[in-house]
Amino acid sequence: MKLRYLVPAVLLLASLSARAELIHQYRLNGTLADDMRGRALLSAGGTFSGSHYVFGANQGLTLEENLGSVYTIDFAYSLDSQASWRKIIDFANRTRDSGVYTHNGGAAIFNGGGTYASLGRVGNGVESQFTFTRNAAGMTQAFVNKELVLSFNDTNGVLKFSTNFANFFMDEGANGGEASAGKVDYLRIFDTALTSAEVAALEAPVAPVNDVPEPATAALMLFGVGMLGVARRRKSAA
Repeated sequence: MKLRYLVPAVLLLASLSARAELIHQYRLNGTLADDMRGRALLSAGGTFSGSHYVFGANQGLTLEENLGSVYTIDFAYSLDSQASWRKIIDFANRTRDSGVYTHNGGAAIFNGGGTYASLGRVGNGVESQFTFTRNAAGMTQAFVNKELVLSFNDTNGVLKFSTNFANFFMDEGANGGEASAGKVDYLRIFDTALTSAEVAALEAPVAPVNDVPEPATAALMLFGVGMLGVARRRKSAA
């Protein structure tokens, strides 16, 4: 039980709507474990350095789970090269060219028949927060450092996860390997599309969710603090 972790965790949960649930949280501080006790990530050749997972070109991370069609994916990362196309989220276990990319530093979507891209915003080696959402109607949005930079109506379902694998920072290789080396600080996934206000309230994870006291534990803790105060007042009165 760690009190210093209680406040930031409570503030994060309070900032999200009742319908949003954090289902995976990977802080990547030397481990691929999930703070939510779900599946650990799989590494494709990267290594840990400090509080980051560092990967080479076409290395990256894989979650063995079908995340479906409604989700929010949030991570802080940097790429050594932002030139041209660099895939950051793959939806079909690296069997399609479609997916979420950076394109010359901007957020981009390639859906097989068209390209939708924001203007360049992030330079080589510059860490930024990237948040990508998709709701049940197919509306997808990309945020860079909490700023909405791209909206796209995924009417064809290209941005639904179609297999039991979600891949990050790895390309399928059909066009010469559109991937870059880089590093990622954390990765977390919600089971719904967050609003712009909810994205703005996101902060980097600072502690395991499991360190937040359960209600009964918290109540007992508050009772103990209260009794300590009563004892001190009686001592002062004596």
